[in-house]
Order: sequence, then structure tokens, then C-alpha cells
Amino acid sequence: MTYLEQILESLNHKILKNLSFNENGDFDENKFHSLVNDATDLMVTLHDVEHFRPIYINDKAKEFYGFENNWLKGWDYLYYIKTVHPSTLYALVESVKFFSDRNIGHLNLTYKLKNYRGEWKIVYGCTKTIFQHLNGKHKFALSITIEQEKLRPPKPNKSRENGLSFLSQREREILKCLALDLSTKEMAEKLNLSDHTISTYRKNLIQKMGVKSSLGLVKYGLMILEEDGDSQNWV
Repeated sequence: MTYLEQILESLNHKILKNLSFNENGDFDENKFHSLVNDATDLMVTLHDVEHFRPIYINDKAKEFYGFENNWLKGWDYLYYIKTVHPSTLYALVESVKFFSDRNIGHLNLTYKLKNYRGEWKIVYGCTKTIFQHLNGKHKFALSITIEQEKLRPPKPNKSRENGLSFLSQREREILKCLALDLSTKEMAEKLNLSDHTISTYRKNLIQKMGVKSSLGLVKYGLMILEEDGDSQNWV
């Protein structure tokens, strides 16, 4: 489990232990705020994934965006489009697909958000559903997000224990493809992504892993292939 996944699980446990949701999606917003607002350095967002809109952000997120009040309530998907950099809109596409498919695990993404100064900041985010209807349809999902500069993941090393634990599953797949010398087109076809999305992932990984080029990522891809024991059969 990654660092952000551990934090999110702890936060989810606290929420579900102290807060009740009903089938209409109603809950005590003041109590919810008291449970999540003290998350140090973390931006917290509650999403209504049934209608694809944010309905709550904590004070840390308001500070990042420069909002004096939690005026996001009632906004629709345009909020996401306006705050996410065009080069990382793939994060929105993956989010919609993730919840449409009713996944119950963690969604880990790296993307860019615009802060109150108009600067684009690379952020790491982790999202998970915290309430779903009786028919299995997802209603509310909780996201925690942190700026890259505030979260310095451990430098990858040869440790089998936690050297690459901060990578998302998709990032691991991209690294595997690089290690197997697949072209951008081949990677896009294999992972069912666009060429542009593959290129964006690669650029973000170069910065995240602290290397200078795609070639520098290959050794980490080889490590993952070795860890997973599928260097011969993954293609």
C-alpha cells in the first residue's frame, strides 16, 4: 500500500466510524468537515461521482486555490476542467472510467493543478469511494491530494520492500513497457490509452523519479518486471 493510500484508508476509517450516510446521499456536513479538515498539508475533496461534481473541499484546498469560502458546492464537471492542466486531463478520463466501472480500490494519479497565483503545480492524488448505493452505484468518493514539492517520495532503490511503493499501478505499467522497449504507439495499444497520455505519463515519471530521460526510467521498469516475476510473459 502506498503512502497516500495508507493516509486515505485511515481517513476513510475515521469518517465511516463517526459519520453516517443514507441512501439519498445525505450526511452531516459540519461533522464531515471536523473529521477531515485537520489533514496536514493534504487537500481533501469530497466528490459526488454520481453527478460528477465536487461538493466539499477542506481549508488546505481553499488555501491552494485562493477561495475564501467553500463555494464549490453545486459546481459541475466544469470545475475539474478549469483547474486541471490540459496536458493532464487524462486524469479526469481515468477517474470517470474508474467509477463508471464501479471499482472499489484506490485510484492513484499524478497531474497538474492551478493554484491561486496561476501557477501549475504537479500533485499526487489518491481517491476511493466511501459510500455507494445499495445497487452498487457509487455516490461519494474521497480524494486526498498533495503538491509534489511537499511530498518527497523515497528515491527508488533495490529494496524489494518499499523502493517503488509510491508508484501507482498505471505508472508501474508504463515503466514495464519502457523496460520492454515498446514504442509509444505499442504502449498506447497495450494499455488502451492515447499516444498523448502515454507521453504525459512518461514526462511526469521522469520528474517524479528524478532521472533525465526515458532511458533513466528503464532500470526501474526492469526492477518492476523482476519484482512481479513476469519479465518473459508480460507483453
